[in-house]
Amino acid sequence: MTRDDGSLTELGRQLIEEPSWKGRAKAAERLGGMFCTGALSTAERALAEQFFRLTAFDEEILVRRVLAESLKRAEALSRETLLAFAADQAEVAAPLIEHSPLFEESDLLRILEIRSVAHRFALARRFRVVESICGMLLATGDEALTLTLLRNRGAAIGEEQLWRLVATPPLRPRIVEALLRRRPLPPRILAASLDLCAGFSFAAPPPQWRALGETALRGMLPSPAGGRSAAGSDGMLAHGERGRKHTLCARPKAA
Repeated sequence: MTRDDGSLTELGRQLIEEPSWKGRAKAAERLGGMFCTGALSTAERALAEQFFRLTAFDEEILVRRVLAESLKRAEALSRETLLAFAADQAEVAAPLIEHSPLFEESDLLRILEIRSVAHRFALARRFRVVESICGMLLATGDEALTLTLLRNRGAAIGEEQLWRLVATPPLRPRIVEALLRRRPLPPRILAASLDLCAGFSFAAPPPQWRALGETALRGMLPSPAGGRSAAGSDGMLAHGERGRKHTLCARPKAA
């Protein structure tokens, strides 16, 4: 047996047999780190994954959490191991769900359907969220979840999905605020969002919103598919006639 084999075997033994959960957690971190280096042979990786799958049954949640954290950047991991940890409690599963590039879309859809709200938040924070999953997350109607998704630049939220957020009551100020901060924002979504803002009150709207509002009101944005400019909707023109008294777009008066 080589020195590397001995090190791997010893770490696996500690991970499974160490009485102290702290000792097992340290072994989990070291073994997970060793696995992610890519330096292990095929046989060694298979042996390491056996230890990982046994650790999925460790009664101490922090040991399982440490191992999940250690494996979240792994470039290769068997689906059996990946899905075993993804199905764990959110405290364990969240690091893998949020960061691992190894999940297939079908895996994520299943997690979305059967796991907890905390699992859904991890999904909404992923570096890339495809449109189908965005739609299912938005369909929950959870405002905090919707805000998490809107603030994620990697979320591929479709224009129709964005439109439903501004067209479906109840209207929620924080949702409109998050919409206005997305880049790029389709012209009709920007126009509709600004149109809705007259009924909201914000203590300190960011100065850049004034520029956004003025651009829309002047009709400087490209025309949407309907042939009417973003500033040409009846609601936007009505707000424009008030002489920049739009609640959100006006810069706060100096004290």
